[in-house]
Amino acid sequence: MSQTISKHIGEGFGRGELYAALAYDATDRFGGMKIKALMLNSTGRISFLDANAYIYSSVTTQLDLVATTIALAGITTVTGATTITGALTVGVNATGHDVKFFGDTAGCSLLYDQSEDQLVITQTNAATTGTERTLDVSQTHTAIGASAEAFRSVITTNVAGGTYQNAIFGKIDYQTAGKVTGLAGVICAELTMAGGAVSQGTYCAFEAEINLPASYSSSVPISAIRMSTWGDQKADFDTYGYLFDLTGIAVGSGKFFQENTTITSSTHALRIRIGGVTYFIPLHATSV
Repeated sequence: MSQTISKHIGEGFGRGELYAALAYDATDRFGGMKIKALMLNSTGRISFLDANAYIYSSVTTQLDLVATTIALAGITTVTGATTITGALTVGVNATGHDVKFFGDTAGCSLLYDQSEDQLVITQTNAATTGTERTLDVSQTHTAIGASAEAFRSVITTNVAGGTYQNAIFGKIDYQTAGKVTGLAGVICAELTMAGGAVSQGTYCAFEAEINLPASYSSSVPISAIRMSTWGDQKADFDTYGYLFDLTGIAVGSGKFFQENTTITSSTHALRIRIGGVTYFIPLHATSV
């Protein structure tokens, strides 16, 4: 037969009564203790307010905190490896919070800046060898048939934009003394073909697509490639610059690059603009 021993503690201190109930069964085994809304029972659980919110240890060296909602207030520091098996949400819609990850090198971090609604990756590089990458996206296909886009950046707008819009912006800034000892390219496109026979597909290192829907109507200039020069010394490009710089190309009759010793009539032309003036690059239907 179980028994309950009640003891009133703390009377006369003007702050209410602290009530403790110590429960024992017929074998004098301790069954639990309750201090107002705090309960400690024989299952090793400490419950608060109700039995569905409790702390216990499921295995040795592990402490489990169980509740429908767990609220942590103030600065919280967690050391050691942390595993989250459910969804992680920071903030609520229209009210966010900064989230920052630090790298192993000073000055390197990943920040979601809630005030700017922006993801910022910052890297400081003092390496003298090797290749330093700030962002590395890798995609491997193990089945046949899927189309692929390893990286996708889309601007969607149904209003008039500002002075410029770029879905992707790349820049190398050499400041006052920077340089490269080899080759520098703001964007590098590299295509490695299969090491065996290829019987399907069309391949290119750069693809430009311009979509003009049925409702489109305008006479504004549209270019597949547009280049402009600026800066105090932009005249140097007029002297030393090239529209294309091709290497590894052999000259020969019927080849990609061939000599033209005579001027022949062209059958087609490509229209370009230089300084706002329209020019045409002649094209020939046969080898010259």
